[in-house]
Amino acid sequence: MYGPGTQLVGVLGQAALLAIGGVMVAHHSLTIGDLFAFFLYLNRFFAPIQLLVQQYNTYQQGQASVLKLRTLLETEPDVKEAVDARSFRRSRARSSSTRWPSATTRPSRSSTTSA
Repeated sequence: MYGPGTQLVGVLGQAALLAIGGVMVAHHSLTIGDLFAFFLYLNRFFAPIQLLVQQYNTYQQGQASVLKLRTLLETEPDVKEAVDARSFRRSRARSSSTRWPSATTRPSRSSTTSA
């Protein structure tokens, strides 16, 4: 919401600077280099403001995501467990057979097919 507003103010400032500076350059009371320097000053003025607005928008998006996740985690499931269902517990200590294969392990020759 605030992002487009600050961009609009920046663009309007540049338009006003171009109009006023253009008239001053036409009347030889300002050089083109000075006008260019004022454009740079204007951009350096608005850059931190736009950065703060962007950070605030990111913060708001994060807060909305946390709210959605909290709502999702608080919902009760529609499917109920069976009365005779057994609980599943994963043990903390993993055996070597439950580990994922590493990227350096290669399949054995018997498991590969030749084309």
